Amino acid sequence: MKSNQPIRLGLEEISRFQIDMRNKNRILLPDFGILNAIDEEILVRMVRGVPYRLTEGRIALLLKGEGIIHAKLQTFHVKAPAVVILSPGVIAQIEDISRAEQVRFLIFQNDFICEPKPSDLLQKYLNGMLNVFLPLKEEEAFCVDQFFQTIWQTLQTKGWQREAVRHVVFALFHYLSCLLQEQMLYEEKHQSRQEYIFNQFIQLVNQYANQERNVSFYADKLCLTPRYLNSLIRQASSRTVMDWINEAVIIEAKVLLKYSDKLIYQIADELNFPNTSFFCKFFKRMTGMTPLAYQKS
Repeated sequence: MKSNQPIRLGLEEISRFQIDMRNKNRILLPDFGILNAIDEEILVRMVRGVPYRLTEGRIALLLKGEGIIHAKLQTFHVKAPAVVILSPGVIAQIEDISRAEQVRFLIFQNDFICEPKPSDLLQKYLNGMLNVFLPLKEEEAFCVDQFFQTIWQTLQTKGWQREAVRHVVFALFHYLSCLLQEQMLYEEKHQSRQEYIFNQFIQLVNQYANQERNVSFYADKLCLTPRYLNSLIRQASSRTVMDWINEAVIIEAKVLLKYSDKLIYQIADELNFPNTSFFCKFFKRMTGMTPLAYQKS
């Protein structure tokens, strides 16, 4: 692997490069990492504008600036102060972080934060179901930053204080869980029925699109007629049900083409296409490129 190739900010990928794993901005260990800032050494190697599957989950705290991130068919226009939580396995795409002036990251493997009785938020995170953008008040951002600073200072002590750091991360999840619960209650109280159904539909597409591409399937899940579902989704997003399904399939296809060793016919089969030719025509119609051309780009 060439040193100027992009990395995905995964711990294994970063470890392959000739960069310091511990400096004033970062401490990176085999199953845990903390970045107090994204320096130029990391920034020039980051994947931007291309979807990829997270090998580890992460918590990002934006203290100053803004950025744009896509995850699970959602676009997050993140403005400080805010937290973004992404589970391992989530397909994410960093669109623009050029204006994210002060951002911190925690990166960790699931094994690092497994516990016998995880909180609801942590359980969703471990199950690969979490992609959360949580705006913060100034005092909340200060509290979250204190968790980051506690972890950072703990890692300055002699030896690898694994258990101490793990429990600080658990405490951070509990704190964020309380904030998220408040946000969810507010959204439930203020969102319209149309917004509620749209959000439920997007969740279903993220879960089933690789195998189910019939409008009736999603309409049945939501106890609606296909015609009414299509009308509602078009009103909510200016896009059709099939537009959303096709986007989810294309994102998955791009990730498999770029970051797996699978052959094109295997990807076509995994995504439930009747044959390779059908998949290639679909991919070119959606992207303007053949799967092979995209793979080599």
